[in-house]
Amino acid sequence: SVSPVDPSVPRGYSLALQAVGSYSDGSTRSMSSEVLWSSSQPSVAAISNSVGTGGRVTGLVTGTTTPSATLPGGTGTVLLTVTNEVLTSIVVEPSSVTLAAGEKLQVTATGYFSGGSVLDLTLLAKWQATPKSVATVHKGLITAKKSGSTTIRASKDTKTGPASLSVSP
Repeated sequence: SVSPVDPSVPRGYSLALQAVGSYSDGSTRSMSSEVLWSSSQPSVAAISNSVGTGGRVTGLVTGTTTPSATLPGGTGTVLLTVTNEVLTSIVVEPSSVTLAAGEKLQVTATGYFSGGSVLDLTLLAKWQATPKSVATVHKGLITAKKSGSTTIRASKDTKTGPASLSVSP
């Protein structure tokens, strides 16, 4: 089976699909990295088979497509809708962080869209720490460098979500 059920993704954004194998003994197992992913309409949405991103589907144009996950002995499909929603806000969580110099912490960026879609934008957003002398941030991973205060920002499509960071010695 492929999840989520009845997924939608805004045009220009990505969503991770999951493939789950069901066995005769009632057990289930994630198979996202083992299946061959394909899209019935590759012009509507592209889907990755690369290591680490297998099942990540990217909406290219508004419309529908049927992504499938195939292994010998079985195929799972789901109907995916690519929408024309626009990003309305980004929320970085946690919104306030205190770290000691040298510590690291992963934060997330969640995008909220005009049609109600909610997507994890942690890997898609452009991250920035201001000032950079206090901390750096890459794909949501904050590295505290020296004591002080800084603002962490995740940006995408002219929208920005802030978080505050305090670094103690």
